[in-house]
Amino acid sequence: MSIRNKFLFFKTKEGFEKRLKAREVSPDSIVFVAKEQLIWTHNQYFGIQTGFEKAKGYFNTINDLIRQHPSPKAGDWAILGTAIYGGETVHMAIAQCNRDGVWDVTG
Repeated sequence: MSIRNKFLFFKTKEGFEKRLKAREVSPDSIVFVAKEQLIWTHNQYFGIQTGFEKAKGYFNTINDLIRQHPSPKAGDWAILGTAIYGGETVHMAIAQCNRDGVWDVTG
């Protein structure tokens, strides 16, 4: 049975997609997804993300990052290395997750 309300609210994208896959949501509904700050209608997501929502922080090494975040999601990122030593930048890198579960280090 399809939900015929024009405006729907879900706490998470996962919860919404479960109902969507079960064909319980009308394609012309306007759906607000709180946690991920998304709007969905006509089979398309819309949202505003600054990128900082996916930032995991600063870590000395990739191993420190992996210990804290062993299962990254695509779009996650973190800063690695020592920023300044004796007035000079020693080593910094960005770790990014381009596909779920895998950290890639750049720079």
